[in-house]
Amino acid sequence: MTSTPPAGNDPVRNAILAAIDRLLAGTPLRSTGRLSISQLAIEADVKRWHLTHQHLDLKELFQARVKAAGGAPAVFSRDLTDYEKLKAKHAKLLAHCTELEERL
Repeated sequence: MTSTPPAGNDPVRNAILAAIDRLLAGTPLRSTGRLSISQLAIEADVKRWHLTHQHLDLKELFQARVKAAGGAPAVFSRDLTDYEKLKAKHAKLLAHCTELEERL
């Protein structure tokens, strides 16, 4: 795993590093929990350009840690599972409505 660069006194850098840790731990505060640069910026409460132009090392660190983690955090996986359950329930309700309409 890549070591975390020192944060120093830069509040933007500190916010990004804290957001990286939260996203990888699966405990987002502001974002959806998806492991993307856009969601990292939202989680850190900074503009995306800080990651794409100013703190490129942190962007690369995040991408490397995501790749090393090998997938979505538990929170995001749970959301996908809930989504799949809702999709199945929706399909079942549609079939039931169709059956009721045919009875009329």
